[in-house]
Amino acid sequence: MKKTNTLYKRIRKTFAVIIAKSLRALCRGLHSGGTNIPGHAARIIDPQLLSELTSEVRTIIITGSNGKTTAVHAAAHMLNALQIQCAYSRNGENMENSLLTVLIDNYDLGKKRPVNDIAVLECDEKYLIKLLWAIKPVCITITNICKNQTDRLGLPEDVVEMFHEGLSDYQGIICMNAADKYSKQLAEKLSSQKRIEYSVSGNNIFIAGNPFQVKLGIPGEYNTGNAAAAMASLYAVGLLSGTAVDSLQTLQPVFGRMEKIEIGSTPVIMNLAKNPAGVYESVQYITENFNSTRWVLGFDNDLKDGKDLSWISDVPWKDYEKYFTEVIVFTDLCDETEKTLCSMDIPFRSTKNAGHLIEMIKESREPVYMILNYTCMMKVRKEMARQKYVLDYWK
Repeated sequence: MKKTNTLYKRIRKTFAVIIAKSLRALCRGLHSGGTNIPGHAARIIDPQLLSELTSEVRTIIITGSNGKTTAVHAAAHMLNALQIQCAYSRNGENMENSLLTVLIDNYDLGKKRPVNDIAVLECDEKYLIKLLWAIKPVCITITNICKNQTDRLGLPEDVVEMFHEGLSDYQGIICMNAADKYSKQLAEKLSSQKRIEYSVSGNNIFIAGNPFQVKLGIPGEYNTGNAAAAMASLYAVGLLSGTAVDSLQTLQPVFGRMEKIEIGSTPVIMNLAKNPAGVYESVQYITENFNSTRWVLGFDNDLKDGKDLSWISDVPWKDYEKYFTEVIVFTDLCDETEKTLCSMDIPFRSTKNAGHLIEMIKESREPVYMILNYTCMMKVRKEMARQKYVLDYWK
């Protein structure tokens, strides 16, 4: 009976991987990134597949309110500099189905084993606790905790308590941002856990008290913090070295994160922001690098960004008015941005059509800075890819 059960599990696992890989290829053929559907199908066939695949690799998880995707890319970039290939969340995959697809992509059916022995996975804050039993990471890195998607996650204090309850029995290493207010609160609650603290001072990064001078290939002071999270992750698994740190000089922006694009003769910078802290980081970069810009604001309330966009009114847009010459609002699901700007007497133009938005951008004689949440960013990039200004994000 035991042999029969083992054989059944192997067949089920193989069938789930075959179906998922086939669906992945089909999605790519249809010009879609396609990470949700393959993972969902695989889970239906083999509910234990995520646990099985992660048991065969050393897994680092990076979570938090902001900076997860960039930190994951920085970690993968440093590992590559050490000639260590890894499976990782290339395109912001951070929920159960998409994470499973990342691991299936890393599985060699012929050899019946993972292609790479290390996985660096981005994980949504809420899904981290849900998936901890299955993934069993050797390290969890928390970038920061701030007000973000309150309809799903509650207030920062609620996230701290959620992490406290979910991680109290975790046996691995937790890397935490020593400069982050709510991370400090969490550290006090998890005082008995194995922890590595990291912090940033100018271009100096401190990992467990050890100083590193870092030159970063991507702009934005906050990205130094993201790099620090990545460095702490490698430090936790014994892989941080001078070669790895030096490689950060050649780190390139992730799609939609300080991404530079040319639309006709107009230079455009696209940056993801989905909470007040993300907007503040974007504005900080603008004020340090531009005298005059035209802004595009796009915040829709799809599931990926949360239904509650009341945070938009928490942003001091009136204080930022001196930094832009015009605001264009792009949204087709929610008018929260327009209502907020009207309440602050800030003039703007608006459009619900991504093609029309690109035409408006072409007319600009100034640089255009786009601050978009994930839903709007994907709509805009899809149209930009259609018009050949960018590649599809998954290529």
